[in-house]
Amino acid sequence: MKTRRVLTWALALVFFLASGGVGAQSNQSGSGSESASQSEQSGSKASRSERKETRRERRRRERREARRKRRREARKAAAEAEAARAEEANAAAAEAEAAKKAEAKNAEQARNAEAGQAAARAQTGAVQVEAGHGTPEAGDGSPAEPAQSASPGSAGSKDQLAGGEQLRTQPQAGSASNGKKQRPWEKGVSTEDRQAAWDLFRQANKHLKDSLFVKAVAKYREALTHWDHPGIHFNLALALQELDQPLALHESLEKAMQHGPSALGKERFARARDYKKLVLKQLANLEVTCLEPEARVTLNGELLFVAPGKWKGLVRVGKHNIVATKTGYINANEVHELKHTDNLSLELKLYTAEDVTGYRRRWSRWKPWTVFGVGTALALTGAGFHWAAVSNYDDFDQRIEDCRTDPNRPGCRETEDILPIRDRADVQQGVAYALYAVGGATLVSGLVLVYANRLKPYRLDVEERDRRVVVVPVIGGDMAGISAAFRF
Repeated sequence: MKTRRVLTWALALVFFLASGGVGAQSNQSGSGSESASQSEQSGSKASRSERKETRRERRRRERREARRKRRREARKAAAEAEAARAEEANAAAAEAEAAKKAEAKNAEQARNAEAGQAAARAQTGAVQVEAGHGTPEAGDGSPAEPAQSASPGSAGSKDQLAGGEQLRTQPQAGSASNGKKQRPWEKGVSTEDRQAAWDLFRQANKHLKDSLFVKAVAKYREALTHWDHPGIHFNLALALQELDQPLALHESLEKAMQHGPSALGKERFARARDYKKLVLKQLANLEVTCLEPEARVTLNGELLFVAPGKWKGLVRVGKHNIVATKTGYINANEVHELKHTDNLSLELKLYTAEDVTGYRRRWSRWKPWTVFGVGTALALTGAGFHWAAVSNYDDFDQRIEDCRTDPNRPGCRETEDILPIRDRADVQQGVAYALYAVGGATLVSGLVLVYANRLKPYRLDVEERDRRVVVVPVIGGDMAGISAAFRF
């Protein structure tokens, strides 16, 4: 029995051990497979993260490449645009240079053409001058070349002017000495002045033919100091045409035409009239008046006259500055842009500083004083309430004192007939303080407004000054009254 039992326990132990080894082995194999699966999972996670990182890196690289590509394209486009702008600028500069050269060439050609035309006019249109016998008549187109064969002082020496008029160096038969009436431009001209005018006239004509217009103008004007002849004025106008002096040109044409066609001839008179129509398109009419004594009136810096006086004349079209000045007065300055159709009339008035200084207030005078009055009234009302409160407090104190000193009343309390007096005094005192505060603030505000509303000077507009009412007393034989005049 014992032996069998031992064998049984031995077999059970063997089975137990055997089952324990298998379980351990199975557990070991299970744990191994588990660890393998975990390692596989971690490996798969690592591979996925690596793939994600690779994709991210690839996307970043693609984005960087795209940005670089865009920058390269932008730089390339900017370079192309800059090159295009530079090319356009070069083309524009080349065009401008070509246009400038063409303009200079055209201007040179125009100047040459004008010089040729001026020379042609000097040969065909100017007053013809010739000395000696066989002088060509005006208007025949012959050049004004002086002949040297005849002496200027001889009886046959004569100088041809416009319209067939001859400038004689000495009296001829049939002149005023024989009873023939002299024409207006011949009166009072001595033989010496005619000779001097003739010499200067020849020189001026030569300068005009050579397109030396400034010298020609100077010689013509010098000749006019010896003889104020319409023909010389006409030739002077021809020279002034080339010098852009429309005012002087108009004056010369006026003097050339003042004696009618008899002085110039019909053809040249008609030409002078046409020139005058053209030059008037470059001029405008201006009239300036100033009545202030000793005032200096200037036009574009040049003195017109010393007032009182008036100036009327022609000026070039464009902007003009008319100024009147006088010591102690403010300058009167007028700037106007004139056209050839304008006919401007100005009256310049001068004013002293006092004349154009006015005084005004910010508000009506009564407004700040009203604020001041309201503040004073509120403060006085507060004083009335304060006095009433003091009276009530005195009455309350007196009743308390009477109660305390009354031998018939050993004790004194605040009864219902005494308390209302003190309450009424409290209310009155509160109202007084409030009125003091509001009234004081209003009063101070009124004083500030009164100061701010004081009279202040300002510059009067001239038109505003002239709009003031002027009252003049009127006294007659059967009437008396006043006359009021005002401008608006």
